[in-house]
Amino acid sequence: MNDKRLEQLSERVREAKSAIDEGDPKRGVTQMKQVLGEMARQGVVSAHAHWVMAVACDMAGEVEMAFREVLKSIELDPLAAPFRHSFSIVVGRIRGILADPERPERDEATPRLYALLSRSGEADVGAHLAMVRYKLAIGAVSDAKVLVDAVVLLNPADASAWQAKAKVARAMGDQEGAVLAEAEAAAVAPAEAPFGSTIVGEA
Repeated sequence: MNDKRLEQLSERVREAKSAIDEGDPKRGVTQMKQVLGEMARQGVVSAHAHWVMAVACDMAGEVEMAFREVLKSIELDPLAAPFRHSFSIVVGRIRGILADPERPERDEATPRLYALLSRSGEADVGAHLAMVRYKLAIGAVSDAKVLVDAVVLLNPADASAWQAKAKVARAMGDQEGAVLAEAEAAAVAPAEAPFGSTIVGEA
């Protein structure tokens, strides 16, 4: 490819970045879709372009695409600190979405978001429990049990994991198991300081 075509692609990437900086990430996404399509046709590969696309998608609320694009940028340039920083941001965003207490338990995006985190080794307790809730909501109780048992096994000091186990047990008609799980949840839950108590330290 000649230098003129490369410069044209670079200019369009800069235009997309300007759109992002101006607070119009959706325009940046549209621009970068066109750029990446043209690059694919011309056989050009750019970690930077995929990263710009990831940033635009993240700011536009398209977290699934942001995750995939930032992974592509890291695969092409695994030592680039900005790419890894953006990956951490997107992972945190997805974890927050899954852990949102207002999130509908049957949200169709849950298994997709969970799969992104799980395949990359980034699924935390909140993400696992979101999937447990989803499995329960769609009636896949056995799958929910397998997952919640694994979460409790690996995170025995997490009260929310035990609470989820109790909920799964009740869904399976195991009242005794539910009571035992609730007792475990209470035992590992952080203790609250008595009302009006004070901590006196040395000066």
